[in-house]
Amino acid sequence: MFADACEKMMKCTFPLISSKHMVDGSSSSGIGTFVVINPDGWAITAAHVLIDMVQHRECIRKLNEIREWNESHPDDIRTPDPKWTDHHSIWLGVPGAEIETAYLNTEIDLAVFRMKNFRKDSVKHYPTFKDPSKLRVGTSICRLGFPFTDAATTFNEEKNLFVINKGVLPVPFFPNDGMYTRNVVEGKTRDEDAFDK
Repeated sequence: MFADACEKMMKCTFPLISSKHMVDGSSSSGIGTFVVINPDGWAITAAHVLIDMVQHRECIRKLNEIREWNESHPDDIRTPDPKWTDHHSIWLGVPGAEIETAYLNTEIDLAVFRMKNFRKDSVKHYPTFKDPSKLRVGTSICRLGFPFTDAATTFNEEKNLFVINKGVLPVPFFPNDGMYTRNVVEGKTRDEDAFDK
C-alpha cells in the first residue's frame, strides 16, 4: 500500500527551488515541495516555501522608494538595508511553468498557487482530497518531498539570473511514512483575509 501511494504521488509532486540575491552581493537558495492538484495548473505548498517571493516584492518597493528619493535629494542620500533582496527567482520542477498567482496564509503555513505555461500532460496523476474526519486513527500516510538536498544556485551578475549548480538536478525523492493520529481544530484564522497575494 505505501509503495502504491508513493508511486501515485510521485506523479504530481515536484521540487521548487527559491533563490535570492541581496543588496550586499550575497545569495542563498532553498528547496521545497509542491503538489499539482488539478489540470488547471493549481498547486499547494507550504507558505514558508514562497515567503521570499512576497518579501522580495516589498524589498523592490523600498529599493525603488530609496532610488527615487536619492535622485531628487542628492544632498540627503539614503542607503538600503544590505540584506534586502534585489533579485529573486523560483524554479518549478514542472517544465516551462512559472507562478502566475499565489495566495499565502502564514498562520497555517499553507500556500496555493496557479502556474502559467502549465502543460496538462506534464502531470500523470492528480490527488484526491479526503475528509480527514472520516480517517481512522492509525491510517498510514505517505509523506513525500525533497529534503537533504543542497539546492545551490549561483547568481550571474552579467545576465541578471540564477543558474542551478551542476549536480543539483535531478532532485531525488525522499518518501517517509507517517500515521494519522487526530485532527486539531482551532477555528478560523485570526485574520479573515488571511490569504495574502
